[in-house]
Amino acid sequence: MWTSSRIPTLVLVNLAILGGCKEPETPAAVELPPPPATATSPSPEMPLATSAPSASAAPSANTVPSAMTAPTTVATTAPTTVATTAPTTQAVAKPSKPVVGKTCRTDADCGPPLSCALGFNGATFSKTGTCQAGPIIYEGRPLVVDGEVHVARAEPERGAAPAEDVEGGLLEATDERVPAALARLRAAALEEHASVAAFARTVAELVALGAPTWLLAETARALADEVRHASDTFAWVARLGGGALRPGPLEAAAAPLRAGPRAAEALYRDVFRGGAVGETLAAARADEASRAETDPRLAELYRGVADDEARHAALALRTLQWLRETFADLTHVRDEEIAAFRRGQGVRERDLLEPLLATL
Repeated sequence: MWTSSRIPTLVLVNLAILGGCKEPETPAAVELPPPPATATSPSPEMPLATSAPSASAAPSANTVPSAMTAPTTVATTAPTTVATTAPTTQAVAKPSKPVVGKTCRTDADCGPPLSCALGFNGATFSKTGTCQAGPIIYEGRPLVVDGEVHVARAEPERGAAPAEDVEGGLLEATDERVPAALARLRAAALEEHASVAAFARTVAELVALGAPTWLLAETARALADEVRHASDTFAWVARLGGGALRPGPLEAAAAPLRAGPRAAEALYRDVFRGGAVGETLAAARADEASRAETDPRLAELYRGVADDEARHAALALRTLQWLRETFADLTHVRDEEIAAFRRGQGVRERDLLEPLLATL
C-alpha cells in the first residue's frame, strides 16, 4: 500500500478543477456470460486454463444404464458386477516459498507478499516479468515512437558557470548517498526532458483531432512544467558535484506524427499508459521521495514535482474523457486498457489507480 495516499485525492481535485469529474460507469465489455448449469464457474481471478474441470461435467466410469432404457432380455441374465475403483488421491504440492526475481506472469505466480512486475516501456506491457517485494513503478510520460521509448544522452554544458553554492542542508560531497542521488537525478533530468517532446507531440495530435483550445492550453502548460523540471534537476546534478550537463539531441522528437482514422485510438492508448497511469505513479514516487529525503531543499524539489505530476495525471484523465466523448468508438479501447492495467500491475498500483480509473 502506498503511504502517499494524498496523490489520488490531489489528482481528483485537479480533475474537478478541469471540470472532468463524472459518475463511474461500468464498462459493458467486462461482463461475462453466466456459466453452464452443470459446471462450476471458475474464479475470475484465475486463468481459465488452470481451472480444474467440474466433477459433475465429466462422465463417470461407473454410471449404470437406466432400467427404463435397458432391453427386456437383461432381466433373464445374471446381474453384472460393476467393479468400482477407489478415487486416486493426488498429492497436493506445498506452495513454494516466494522468491524475489522469479519469472512470473501474474501476482499468483509470485505468492504473497510479492507482486509480479511486468516490463513496461510506456507503450506495452511484456508478457512476463519478475517477482518484486518493493513498489512496482512504471512512471512518467515517456517519449514513445513506434513502441520504443526514447531519451537523449547527457552532454557536458560548454562554457557553463560554476554551480551555485547552496547552503543549509545540502548533501556534503563526501556523503555516501551522493553517488546514488546523482544517478537518480541524472536519469530523472533526461526523463523530464523526453517528456517535453511527448507533450509537444500530444499537443500537435490534439490539434489534428480538433481538440478545444482549453485542452491545448492545459497540455502546453504541462509541457512548460516538464521544461522546468528538467532544468531544475540538471541544476541539482551540478550542485551535487555531477558537473554541468545538458540534454543532447533527441531525433525521435521529430518523428512523423500519427494520422488517419485510428489516430484517436492510438492517442487514447498513449495518454492512458503514459499519462493516467505513468503520471500518477510518477507523482506517487516523487511524493515518497520527498517524505524520505533528509535534505529539505531536495525534499521541496520532489514535492513540487509530485504536485505537478498529479496535475498532469488529472489532465490525462480529462483528455481521455474528451476523446471518448468525441469519438464514440473508443469505449472498447478504454475497456481493453483498463483490463490490461489490472492484469499487469501489482496490488499497490491497482489500489492507487482504481479511484481514478472510475472517472473514465
